[in-house]
Amino acid sequence: MKQGIAPSLLVLLAAVAAVQPVLAQPSGGRDWEQRDERSRFGRDERPPQIGNLAPGAGQVVPPGPVEVSARLFDQGSGVDPRSVRLRLNGRDVTDDARVNAGEVRLRTDLRPGRYTAEVVARDNAGNPARATWSFEVASRPAPPPVRPVPPIGVVPPPMRPVPPIGVVPPGVPMRLMVTSHQSGATISRYENVQLLGQAAPGSSVRIEVDNQTVVGTTERLLDETTGADGSGTFRLNFSPTGFVQPGVRYDIRITSGGQEQRLVLFRR
Repeated sequence: MKQGIAPSLLVLLAAVAAVQPVLAQPSGGRDWEQRDERSRFGRDERPPQIGNLAPGAGQVVPPGPVEVSARLFDQGSGVDPRSVRLRLNGRDVTDDARVNAGEVRLRTDLRPGRYTAEVVARDNAGNPARATWSFEVASRPAPPPVRPVPPIGVVPPPMRPVPPIGVVPPGVPMRLMVTSHQSGATISRYENVQLLGQAAPGSSVRIEVDNQTVVGTTERLLDETTGADGSGTFRLNFSPTGFVQPGVRYDIRITSGGQEQRLVLFRR
């Protein structure tokens, strides 16, 4: 009896095994995860957007700590923070940066020179995005010359009188500068911005403000010309209009007498 049943059982087991699905781990690792993410979020074929680049493209920043950052935005499956990479002159500095699904931000000391920044990211459906831009770190000013100490008993020549603070000596052009804000400063969401600065006394000062949203669109918010008073001080106010998104960036360009000053402000 046992000899008659055994062949039948073998035939039945072979038939069951033939119809069982083959479960194997797909090759490719991350590629399989991305295909799985596409199935979860539908047909997300739009890559993330990378904007609000800082320092701005072509901007010259003073020496010292420099903040390099970019905002990340994706309306579909969302940005995958594990895919975000930040490189400076080809060197990966992601481990030193603060990274999340909405931004990448690095604050570091950079030597004077020209730098190329690159941000790459993917969304959770695997769509890649890349942004590359360049900026420059200015050289440090040379230290003032050291005046030699005369020998004992020798009277040094008279020194030129130092003018009071805020008074420019005759024949010395006043340098255009903004005194109310530093580039990269953050202001409150609905704060009225008052720009203060110094230019040549009585000169005209043109102020241009471009509003850059978190999704990368740019619009001209302000283009006005004002005048510096007798001491060289100029000022101009501007306020946000309508609904203001957090992270909005203002690119500000100030020109007067052939000089130019640029700075960037961010809304919280």
